[in-house]
Amino acid sequence: MDGLLEQPLNNNLVDKEGTSSLYSTVINLLVIALKDIWGGLQRYRLWLALAKEDVLDSYRHTSIGVLWAVFSFSFFALAILLVFGLDSNRPAHAYIAHLVTGLLAWNFISAIITQGVSVFTSQESFIKGSKLPLSLFTYHVMARNFILDGFAAIAAMIFLLWNGYPTGWHFLGAIPALILYALTAIPVQLLLGSLGAYTRDVKQIIDNIMRATFFLTPVIWTPSPGTHRAAIANLNPLTAYIEVFRVPFIENRIPWDFWLECIVMTGSLWVLAILIFAATRRHIVFWL
Repeated sequence: MDGLLEQPLNNNLVDKEGTSSLYSTVINLLVIALKDIWGGLQRYRLWLALAKEDVLDSYRHTSIGVLWAVFSFSFFALAILLVFGLDSNRPAHAYIAHLVTGLLAWNFISAIITQGVSVFTSQESFIKGSKLPLSLFTYHVMARNFILDGFAAIAAMIFLLWNGYPTGWHFLGAIPALILYALTAIPVQLLLGSLGAYTRDVKQIIDNIMRATFFLTPVIWTPSPGTHRAAIANLNPLTAYIEVFRVPFIENRIPWDFWLECIVMTGSLWVLAILIFAATRRHIVFWL
């Protein structure tokens, strides 16, 4: 009789110990992941130096160096203006402002997403040969693209000023948008980089999605209210990230509705990214 009573009691103890051990493991993985993210941020001198070196290497032995980033943005914007600008139902100066601000934001967003998939696989030798925090490479990619976009912004500002924009001081509202981009770039890369290390198919999937998404995002077209374009723009989560940067320039106001969307999406991305990164971090080096 005593043996029959002891058996359920022992089973309950084993279950409790197993549950406690699982919780302890999960918490430990989350703490390690958060320490990695913080450790990567603290090494800002290193990832800033790596980003600078990447940019210089990209234009080394060219006659005008990084100014090619300025001309590249200008040529692309002019080509789009020639094809779509003349047929736009908006005044030319308004369409130019819409295009260059959207294009500037899109260049950064799309680069973070497409390069984020290979943020770990592209640094295989670095990761296997050092004990640096894995998150450091996400900061590196973010900084590199901010530098490149900074040069492209020179061309964008020339376009804007030539066409009478910005019209007030609300354009400074684009600065918090850049901070939002930085805060969003890290979880996006941690999430996609972890998945991209697990299977290389993710890169092919993201590349194809982003090519189509360019045409589904209001960068070169305007979402007129009540049209199918407006419906597409509203369903596209990248629209909000584009508009928090664009609207202060062309409408001289802060788009609080889009800001609310972005804050919710960025917060959700952080939660998901930390969970995925915590679960995969110790395996990434073996997947490379």
